[in-house]
Amino acid sequence: MVKQIKNTQILFDILDIQKGILILKNNCFARIIKIQPINFNLKSEHEKDLVIDSYRQFLKVCNFDFQIIVKTRKENTKSHVDYICNNKNAPKHIQKQYCNYINELKNSNYIFLKSFYLIYSIKQDYLKNLIKVEKELNSKYSLIKECLEKCGNDVYDLSEYNDDKLCELISNFINEGESLYEFY
Repeated sequence: MVKQIKNTQILFDILDIQKGILILKNNCFARIIKIQPINFNLKSEHEKDLVIDSYRQFLKVCNFDFQIIVKTRKENTKSHVDYICNNKNAPKHIQKQYCNYINELKNSNYIFLKSFYLIYSIKQDYLKNLIKVEKELNSKYSLIKECLEKCGNDVYDLSEYNDDKLCELISNFINEGESLYEFY
């Protein structure tokens, strides 16, 4: 029987957040990490093959349930374009071409920022030992980080966030909107 995963359903069942650990209603505990993507299209064919093999190894080694959330939002290029267009030291003809190019991209909806998050969890009796839960989640984090760094990704542990910042991130998974915080 194939186990069906409810996409982002895990986010609606949060009882509490402690030390970056999401405590869920069903005796599960989860963590969220952010993954900085690589630009696969800029890789040579040999490099692409190595990256694919590394991801294949990641999937074999991390033989536990996880969810990947991809958030896409239109990038605000105004401050970047203003900086470039008002730079007194840049050659004017290159500056003008570049600003026109960025504005064309912006108008054609090609400039987006993608953020990748991975949520992983364990099932554990909370009353037994939160330290044990934290240790097990840290072990999985280390494994995920090691595997994804071999693929060329940077991995960020979001358990360092304060509760308000982590709650806002979770809320942004569910709702579209602007964030008060910069999530790496």
